[in-house]
Amino acid sequence: MCDLKGEGDRCAKHSPEARAEDLASEKVQTIAGKLVAAGRAFIEEVRTAKSGEPTPALSRWGAMLQQLMITFAKARKDLAMKRVKAREVRQAHDLAFIERLRQEEQDRVARDEKRWGEEAIARADKAAVAAEEATLAVEAAEDELLDAEEELACALPGDLALSQYEGLQFQVGLAQADLDDAQDNYAKLLEKQKPADMIPGADGKPSRKRQALLKAEKDRDAALRRSRSARARLDSTLTHDQAEALRDAAAGRLEEAQEVLAAAKKERQQARCLVRDSSAVEMKGEVLAA
Repeated sequence: MCDLKGEGDRCAKHSPEARAEDLASEKVQTIAGKLVAAGRAFIEEVRTAKSGEPTPALSRWGAMLQQLMITFAKARKDLAMKRVKAREVRQAHDLAFIERLRQEEQDRVARDEKRWGEEAIARADKAAVAAEEATLAVEAAEDELLDAEEELACALPGDLALSQYEGLQFQVGLAQADLDDAQDNYAKLLEKQKPADMIPGADGKPSRKRQALLKAEKDRDAALRRSRSARARLDSTLTHDQAEALRDAAAGRLEEAQEVLAAAKKERQQARCLVRDSSAVEMKGEVLAA
């Protein structure tokens, strides 16, 4: 349900930020599919090689893997930033929606008109929070599955498994380089900040330099999480079978998180139906909490 439909605005689901997040997610999933397919194709090629024929060189596999990893890392970083922006829009939208409900409820009380009741508004507020928490859980599960797909791509079977560690080392180096750049950029922008830059503009928004610093801070934090994740996986050096089991387990957790999110969205929809104009009822004698 688009709560702002008819008011000249979009709901959070149809905002430009949400659309940008969807496109970034689709790009990540496409690259992840290529990564998985490339790993399977290489393994199949090795297994079906005729006796006496040379197996594909690991150097060729490593070059292809690294190129995909570079593209994958950039796409995932972009998705992480798009998620932050979409999350900010969702949370601001939910907050504005509940505040509007409370204000309208007070206005109805003042006019002695039908109203929803504090309990209905509280349920809508609670449902919005639960849906947001479930959304964040799904995002975390998606990241976990993507990590597992990377792990599996680097975990070749049999004698080829040595390239797993090499592939992960490359990921760590890439993540560290990205973190170094993000930290340097943040430090430079922070050094240029002046007291006047901390003062919001006439429209209440942060100054241009302040916005740039906040964006650099988010870039740095995202790069830091990425670096820590890569280093944690470097220490695991799983076998192909172990990596496959890890991927399957991550896929299962994602499915569970998606089910929780679906239930949370259903409850949010039902709760918001209770605070439609047509749902207001006579509540004579009730005193609403301030």
